[in-house]
Amino acid sequence: MSDNIIQLSKPCTLCENRQNVQLFAGLMLCESCQENIRLTNPDMFS
Repeated sequence: MSDNIIQLSKPCTLCENRQNVQLFAGLMLCESCQENIRLTNPDMFS
């Protein structure tokens, strides 16, 4: 049996995190990076 963990999801484009990654603003972004973009660009995603 192998101890390797297989990651099926793509990593975040900006920080390489693999949790809660989804397509946002044309990029694969984790929840944290999505929130940062929303906070710094409030008019783009209102």
